[in-house]
Amino acid sequence: IDVVPPGAPIFVSDVDGTLTTSEFVEFLDLLIGTIPDANPFAAEALSLLASKGYHPMYITARPEFLYKRTREFVRTRGFPNGIVHTTLSKDGALGDEAITYKTDELARLAQKGLKPTFVFGNTDSDAQAYENGDITPLDHRVFYQFADMFGGRTIDSYQELLDEFEALPDLCEPP
Repeated sequence: IDVVPPGAPIFVSDVDGTLTTSEFVEFLDLLIGTIPDANPFAAEALSLLASKGYHPMYITARPEFLYKRTREFVRTRGFPNGIVHTTLSKDGALGDEAITYKTDELARLAQKGLKPTFVFGNTDSDAQAYENGDITPLDHRVFYQFADMFGGRTIDSYQELLDEFEALPDLCEPP
């Protein structure tokens, strides 16, 4: 159980296509019994954020039955341990359903006094949900190989973030 106090710094990341090497690789890997590969440097970038005091949260529109595999992906591929939320449905969510699901998750966080400092995504549904959640500044909306229609930041590699995240102040140390 993760207890994150109101106002704590957090980041939110989508999983499929954002952290995994493609949007639908999980379905193939599920059939053959393997865990998807991660995009290069993604685990290092998010681990740097976590080491600076940002609490990780993974919000994925995957169906509920993939919760354990999602957690296994996070652990096996070296991502920082954090909260994992999947949909409660048996078949997940795409398109407008994914937007609604992720928007509602961000609204629940806001009701608890939590607003992500950084968000990561790779699709129109991620972009719309982050816009609905009023995630600012825009350059803290990071999109992997995807142009955000609302002005978020596009990266071609997570390696682009390493020096920037390394230079962030350590939020775990007293001022």
